[in-house]
Amino acid sequence: MRRKKILIGTAVAVFILVFSFLVGGCELGLSDSAYSEDDGSSLSKTSKPPKPADSYDPILAEDAVAEIRGDSAFPLFAGKTKYAGEVVLSIVGENLLVRYEAADGFGINEVHLWVGKDMKDIPAAKKGNPKVGHFPFKAENLGGAAYHEITIPLAYLTEELSEDGTTFYAAAHAEVCRIDKKGKHGSKETEGAWAGTERIVPRGNWATWFSFTVALAAAPPPPNGDNTTTREAYAFGDRDLDNGGWSITVPVNVSGTPVSTVIYAMDGGAYSLAVGTVEYLYDGNQLTVGYILDEGYTLDETRIYIDEFSAPERDITADQLGNVNVQPPGTRTYTYGGFAASGDPIYLIAYAVVRGDFGE
Repeated sequence: MRRKKILIGTAVAVFILVFSFLVGGCELGLSDSAYSEDDGSSLSKTSKPPKPADSYDPILAEDAVAEIRGDSAFPLFAGKTKYAGEVVLSIVGENLLVRYEAADGFGINEVHLWVGKDMKDIPAAKKGNPKVGHFPFKAENLGGAAYHEITIPLAYLTEELSEDGTTFYAAAHAEVCRIDKKGKHGSKETEGAWAGTERIVPRGNWATWFSFTVALAAAPPPPNGDNTTTREAYAFGDRDLDNGGWSITVPVNVSGTPVSTVIYAMDGGAYSLAVGTVEYLYDGNQLTVGYILDEGYTLDETRIYIDEFSAPERDITADQLGNVNVQPPGTRTYTYGGFAASGDPIYLIAYAVVRGDFGE
């Protein structure tokens, strides 16, 4: 009888072990040690929650411009070694923009971000493993997006900046999924991904971090002294407007790689002077448009027009364009992000007032 009880007990134990493996294995296939929220210890550090962006006071003087010093793009690795995209930083006015960009074959489902002056402040358990659920900046249910951008007021990060620069540390996590050639993704094929190459803890959890520097840069002096004037400019497109500018037909692009076109300023009665580029990316859900001017030119104002259903009338004028943004002095780059759209194609006009020495 005793031998029979031992055999029954052994059989039950084996059944429980196999059942636990099968059930646990389903979860393990979709999880990632670098994403784990629980390492058996309680939360030892938390991070202050951000306030609404418009509730922060400016920290830059009227004529001051902040810039990223050194590296501003950091690789995003899924499952430790698979290149899944990058995290790109930029400064626009009083804000730090952190943009997750998925590589070909990947999409973004979730992002979690912490930025601070000391790695000791990262939300983590007592063993040091990061708690991404407690990161102050996050977005979920992104559905395999090609990109996602987070805006952080500089005043959230620091009370002041100097020309010497301030070093910040960032832990940028994402949940990524595989995207097929048709732009579809399998929600079950997800992996945790981290930006940077420096490990947060030396063993176990492979989560990584990176650092960057933000500094004050004096607004660039006008070329050749004060001999600057402004001219209107349009991004080149496939459809002419009556005023000499262009509109752009934008098809759905799921590659994650922005399309670039030249922006031309008025010169000699035509938009013929190249002053920079405009990059745009439309994944069928969101449109992002970025201006990048050449050295010697700055943006006074930007405007864009978007139509999901039909091309704009050829007699449309700059005064009829929306999304007007007056730029701080010395601005050479600006990005419009996150415009919701669903047409295929959609139609875009990218306009600017450009300042420079045009020899007048």
